[in-house]
Amino acid sequence: MNPFRDKYGLHGKLVVVHSGNLSYVHPLDTVLDAMVRLKDDPSIIFVFIGYGAREKDINEHAHRHGLANVLKLPYQPRELLGKSLGMADLHLIVMGNAASGLLHSSKIYSILASGRPYLFVGPRDSHIVSDVLELCAGGFHIETGDVDGFVETIEKVRRLPVEERRTIHLRNRAFVASHFSRDECLARFTKHVIGPSSGS
Repeated sequence: MNPFRDKYGLHGKLVVVHSGNLSYVHPLDTVLDAMVRLKDDPSIIFVFIGYGAREKDINEHAHRHGLANVLKLPYQPRELLGKSLGMADLHLIVMGNAASGLLHSSKIYSILASGRPYLFVGPRDSHIVSDVLELCAGGFHIETGDVDGFVETIEKVRRLPVEERRTIHLRNRAFVASHFSRDECLARFTKHVIGPSSGS
């Protein structure tokens, strides 16, 4: 059992997690609108872990629409990160269209390591799509503003058979280990910055 699900009474719920900074380059409008769309479904809860300028958007939206499907938690210490990420049925990664090419959403690597499916809300022209989703089918993508697509993804995740969840878990963990381990990243960095070894 996951201690976060135990502590916050999340058993039996579909838990959608956004873990990390809530900055201006992470427009939450699509997520917030989906929360309103799904507010009458008590089986779904949105968990936000962390702080930032966009936190006020969550607070204002929850107050304005009377949302009870929101749980806000502080940043978790490194030793609990695996457990906090592990409580998710679906992780969220959000990137503004204007940030493509300027922002590198590093949370994708810890999400992959958690083995959980994820939904990327942002531009197709981004490293999440080209470097991860096109190579490893362990997540979903919608464009900003596609609330219908967001809700449809929630339903897809809800209906995932246990065996498919396990396949995603193994696929995502294997992918991050083979493509983004320290040794692999250092080797690629050395090749591009220093150049191939001459062997001398």
